[in-house]
Amino acid sequence: MVTNIILDAIPDFVNLKDGEGRWLFANQAAIRFFKMQDGIYSGKTDIELEPYCSLSYDELLYCITTDEASWLNRKETRFEETFVQPDGTTRTFDVIKIPMFHDNGERNCLLVIGRDITTRKQAEQVIEKAQTINIIGELAAGVAHEIRNPLTSLKGFTQLLQKHTNDGKKYAEIMMAELSRIEEIISEFLMLAKPQNVNYQMEDVRAIVNKTVTLLNPHAILKNVEIEVQSESIPNMECVPNHLKQVFINVLKNAIDSMDSGGIVTIHIKSDGKSEISISFIDRGYGIPEEKISKLGQPFYTTKEKGTGLGLMVSYSIIKNHQGRIQIESKVGQGTTFTMIFPVRQSKNIRCHL
Repeated sequence: MVTNIILDAIPDFVNLKDGEGRWLFANQAAIRFFKMQDGIYSGKTDIELEPYCSLSYDELLYCITTDEASWLNRKETRFEETFVQPDGTTRTFDVIKIPMFHDNGERNCLLVIGRDITTRKQAEQVIEKAQTINIIGELAAGVAHEIRNPLTSLKGFTQLLQKHTNDGKKYAEIMMAELSRIEEIISEFLMLAKPQNVNYQMEDVRAIVNKTVTLLNPHAILKNVEIEVQSESIPNMECVPNHLKQVFINVLKNAIDSMDSGGIVTIHIKSDGKSEISISFIDRGYGIPEEKISKLGQPFYTTKEKGTGLGLMVSYSIIKNHQGRIQIESKVGQGTTFTMIFPVRQSKNIRCHL
């Protein structure tokens, strides 16, 4: 009785299912959220609850899928689950599922706890949008500088065409190459600015890195930095391309900015040959003190004089959502190696969405 009173006072939804997925208990927060009558859930599976609650068949089916993932993991497992409300809005929950077993190893019951993180996710999206706008503003000068150079060539060759018609073909080929260069830079710039949908697909990470290099080359030129890409043969990776590109932009820009005297930033892409891909950004900049490395990725923590720390915060979140991990090696005065390691394929049961 006292336990029920405590559980009903908790704002998070809590429910307990048996080993077959039948509901045994739900606190008042769960009853309110699922819009069920008190007690109607008893002995029913998620699918059997469809006529009695606010969730759709597909949403309930996904709950069953994540339940099964927790049983298979045989340990506490975390998910993000998004539900569409009757008014058309969505709510996102951070859901923890804890499987419990009998002494003989058979399934006993599954404890499900869900916390509404809709407001937090909306705040993260606002921060991500602000960071994107900030990046665009910082890169605008470099892009304008880089576009001005081929435009100067185009103007010059146009004048030559007017005077030397015999050499028209040669000049036209150079002009087309410069126009293609302008088009590529502008395309990547616009891709950064457009809204980024969550759409996991198989992509060649090398292509995403190359597009990132194209976009940041103008910024690197202004800093007297050369970007060098070294890549092994790798399999395609399941990812959200625009999200990964934003991570690569943040990390590469940090590497470029750390090299006040110019030099070379190396990007090394490799695979373990089986299930993981790593992308390392290696600069020869001023480095990061060891005691500060663990703080990277925290909101508003930055090693830059005019930085906000939001770029790396968003990047860490995207890497986490791709089930990746981060390794950072740095020596003050010698440089930093920032490595991201991703699985080739995402586990669909435990994907997180931005």
